[in-house]
Amino acid sequence: MISQSERLQGPAAAAGRAARLLVGFARDRSEAGAARRLAATAFLARVFNAGIGFATQVLLARWMGHREFGIYAYVWVWALLAGGIASLGLPVAALKFVPDYTARGDLAGLRGFLRVARGLALLPCIAGATVAALMLLLVADGEAGAYLPAALIGLAILPVYVLMDIQTGIARAYDDVDLGLAADYLLRPGLLLVFSGFVWFAGLGGTAVNVMAATLASVAVTALVQGAVLQGRLRRRIPPGERRMDLRRWANVSWPLLVVTSFTLLLGSTDILVLKLFVGPEEIALYFAATKIVAIASFVSYGVSNTSAHRFAEHMAMADRAGMADLAAQTVRWTFWPTLAVAAGLSVLGGPLLSLFGPHFSAGYPIVALLGLGLVLGAAVGPADRALAMADHGKVTAYIYGASFVANLLLALALIPLLGLAGAALATVLATGIRSLMLYAAARSRLGLDMFVFSPARRAAAGPPDHVPEPLTAEILRPEEAARIAPEWRQLADRALEQNVFYTPEMALAGMHHLSDGGSARLLAAWRGAGAERRLVGALPILPARRRYLNALPVRRAAGFYGTLSTPLVDPDRPAETLRSMLGALRQHGQVGLVLPYMHAAGPVAAALSEMCLQDGIEAVTLDGHQRAILRSPLPGGEYIRATLETRRRKEAERQRRRLADEGDLQFRIATQPEEVARALDEFLALEAAGWKGRAGTALAQAPGAASFIRATAEALAAQGAFSVAQLTLDGRTIAAGLLPRHGSRAYYLKTTYDEAFARFSPGLLLTLDLTARLLDDPTVDEVDSIAVADHPMIDRVWVERLPVACMVVATRPGEGVGFRAAVAAERMRENAVARVKALRARLRETRKPAANDPGRKSPDREAT
Repeated sequence: MISQSERLQGPAAAAGRAARLLVGFARDRSEAGAARRLAATAFLARVFNAGIGFATQVLLARWMGHREFGIYAYVWVWALLAGGIASLGLPVAALKFVPDYTARGDLAGLRGFLRVARGLALLPCIAGATVAALMLLLVADGEAGAYLPAALIGLAILPVYVLMDIQTGIARAYDDVDLGLAADYLLRPGLLLVFSGFVWFAGLGGTAVNVMAATLASVAVTALVQGAVLQGRLRRRIPPGERRMDLRRWANVSWPLLVVTSFTLLLGSTDILVLKLFVGPEEIALYFAATKIVAIASFVSYGVSNTSAHRFAEHMAMADRAGMADLAAQTVRWTFWPTLAVAAGLSVLGGPLLSLFGPHFSAGYPIVALLGLGLVLGAAVGPADRALAMADHGKVTAYIYGASFVANLLLALALIPLLGLAGAALATVLATGIRSLMLYAAARSRLGLDMFVFSPARRAAAGPPDHVPEPLTAEILRPEEAARIAPEWRQLADRALEQNVFYTPEMALAGMHHLSDGGSARLLAAWRGAGAERRLVGALPILPARRRYLNALPVRRAAGFYGTLSTPLVDPDRPAETLRSMLGALRQHGQVGLVLPYMHAAGPVAAALSEMCLQDGIEAVTLDGHQRAILRSPLPGGEYIRATLETRRRKEAERQRRRLADEGDLQFRIATQPEEVARALDEFLALEAAGWKGRAGTALAQAPGAASFIRATAEALAAQGAFSVAQLTLDGRTIAAGLLPRHGSRAYYLKTTYDEAFARFSPGLLLTLDLTARLLDDPTVDEVDSIAVADHPMIDRVWVERLPVACMVVATRPGEGVGFRAAVAAERMRENAVARVKALRARLRETRKPAANDPGRKSPDREAT
């Protein structure tokens, strides 16, 4: 038997648990907690919005009657559609740029965006509305003339609505609930109800024109109040200072968002717009009433999308893929289940709710059930469209929405003549299902996010918190995103399984920012762990296929940055798993292969890659294997040169050195301090441009961005003591120079040049001999990579050790297909073509060999391999 105290304890305990949950909900400062609070706030605001909006539409329908209400509904749908398009995608772009600029501390860019965002949309909107009004005045007649007065007022609403929409986007980016949600959800519909009531009490009549005028007044007052408060807050948040206009970047992000917004609005309006071709205002009024009821359920998806979009942008700005995955799982749940509950309730109450509009409206009950099903299908993938847009895949989202709109339009044209109003609703449901399938596939392939609410993979990711395996994920980062992880990148470079200076952040970022194809370069990055515990375990700069010879093939190629070493930076812990995740990221982006043109064939990274390919059944094809010169010997410098350089050549070099010394004070030195390096580098660039490379147009000073690239590289590495310039001087004048970046204990003989006025003394060879002796006597240097071509005419005679190098083409999945085979064939053809060009160049040089030739002159540019 249950005692009385136990009966009383049950409700009290339940109330206590509820109170604790509520307090925990309010105090939760985690990402998920913030997302839940914002979603809940949006939910409540949208509930009130739906309630007051629904009550307003019911009162308007009863006051205006079927015909006038149908005219008003049709014009208002057009106004919403035009207003969303006229905003140019800037309200959603604000959710991207405000947190992005803020996270990077780029106040100049932030000020510029906030300054011009509203003006960018207002001017074309005003011009477009004026032209549209003139066209309507010229062509409207007959039945269309009944819509004309209300339509002209609708065009007057557009600029004010666009201003309010952009201000709402900025406020949401700052989590200002009152301005981002309350202004649009509460103030505007409340004012519409007030102004419509004033029209009714004034006895002005329930016409579409009068109601549109009340709508104009409500939007104008809302925009004015919202703008004044928002501007005051922005002044307090952002100190005055420089403004920068990133117009191209804003346009690149905004136009896909504009397309998505446009097609979203079209998807929500196609049914009504097409219905007008087949039915009159009375039927449009009935269908519009049904959509207003279903709109009560749409606030869930709308609220979660708008309160989570900028959080996806924040995770992208910090390259936090694990946090992005967690946010995706949270938002899918918070979108789907409330939408399902509300849609089910509306389906049950659809008939009584429709009858509130008038006795004839209850016939639209089937439309409510069908449109509710469409909302549930859309909610099954959560805010996948916003996640894609914030991750700079807005173009993909635009294509998806465009295809969905076309499907909706074709289905509506086919089904409305057969099924009437139900056909319009069914077309919308089918188009929504198609859109959800495409968004799910895009989020999975492009972002690695499983955003289907019933997906086993997604449910596993949201499993018990006490069992969190150490995940290993990979992603492809743009240059600005790669720059933000430079500290983690540097730590990986310091502990990498194999050293490669060309893929350190100092050199790779300089290449991305300055070289002609650097803007198209990306960083393939692999991470182990999640949240604050994650660490970078793999890094490989890559170039898109469209920038190379594989224009028609989905293949990525390791970037060069004036170097000929393609070994990725990989953490020594489980390198095969890291490489597997990196290939998986390429596969998710639709790539069939990865070209590594200059792999250290005998190194541990190549061994790990081969092991992984063998385990997974992935094909890796090796092409163009060759040996190139390296310096790696236990002998002291003088002994090494005597042991390796044949006697005749050594004696000739000594004779040339004596003759050159007779010309003046001959000195060999190495600039290592940052100031010395900067001066020596300027001398190198001038000397190279004055010689045969300058005449051939291959000097660093002539290639677009190359001089800036090498200066930025030298500055960054020299600050760490990892860049030096070797110089051979005569009376203080540089007659030969070489660039030597370093990574750990490995140096790289990047480029050399010499003064052709002293070519008879072979200054390039003398510089190399002095440098060889100095490097072998340096205990901090274990190895020097010549990065030269095979059989180099000068360096191969001095350095006798060899590094095996090969081009590897690796498939991204087991069971290679036609695309991978084509990539291998294209790479093989490219290698053959390069070999023929080199052979032809060598023959031409032989025919034009000068009488006194410096051995260094015969060497091709070191990067042209």
